[in-house]
Amino acid sequence: MSDHSLAATMRTFLRFSPILLTISVVLLLAAFLGGCSRDRVDDSLENTEWRLVQLHGHDLLPGTHITMEITEKYFSGFSGCNHYGSGGDFRMNSGTIEVESIVSNLKDCGDAIDRQESQFQKELYAGVVTYEIIGDRLLLFDSDGHATLVFERLGNAAAP
Repeated sequence: MSDHSLAATMRTFLRFSPILLTISVVLLLAAFLGGCSRDRVDDSLENTEWRLVQLHGHDLLPGTHITMEITEKYFSGFSGCNHYGSGGDFRMNSGTIEVESIVSNLKDCGDAIDRQESQFQKELYAGVVTYEIIGDRLLLFDSDGHATLVFERLGNAAAP
């Protein structure tokens, strides 16, 4: 490489380095402040346990129960036949819900229970977008404003 081309390369680098440095700093600050400004879970939901009492306005099948435990980092529970949990990032904050994925074991418990469990997990994963706590009830709403999942508080979960 000639001295002339090396000098040209250095001038180009020096001309763009302040811009690259500024972009890097802005991106790092955005990532840091974004992570700090929005908690994953509202304090009122952290370390709580819930039991589902209504699924799309209907009682659960006789003899079945569905639960959910919410901690700072995950949610998990029993969905009527199988255990489930948040498989990735999730947020329940300021009245909104974002669930990246749900993982579950796949035990077969019969058509009716399997349908109820599938409907519950589908709503939790992709159907609900907002929530509201009213007394000892946690209501999860779909995008049309219908309370599709209604839970009652069971108590506080043990801190992880």
